[in-house]
Amino acid sequence: MFLVLLTDSGLSAVTSLIPLWPAAVDTLFQGHLYAAHMVQKDIEKTWYVEGRKRAACDSGAHPQNLEALRRMTGKTRLVYLG
Repeated sequence: MFLVLLTDSGLSAVTSLIPLWPAAVDTLFQGHLYAAHMVQKDIEKTWYVEGRKRAACDSGAHPQNLEALRRMTGKTRLVYLG
């Protein structure tokens, strides 16, 4: 995402010297839109669980959460919200 936004900013900076080019480049290369889609895909692949990881490990729920994550379709990452 960083490289997409850096490219978008660089193109805008370079083309700012020529009239009307920045608007054309921003219309054709929508870096912020591409980066937003990358973030959305990453969020959709994440399973969020209430609580802290340490508490889940202490109670024995963490291995169960990992097993549930493996059974989920499309989820690849487990994040505790505590």
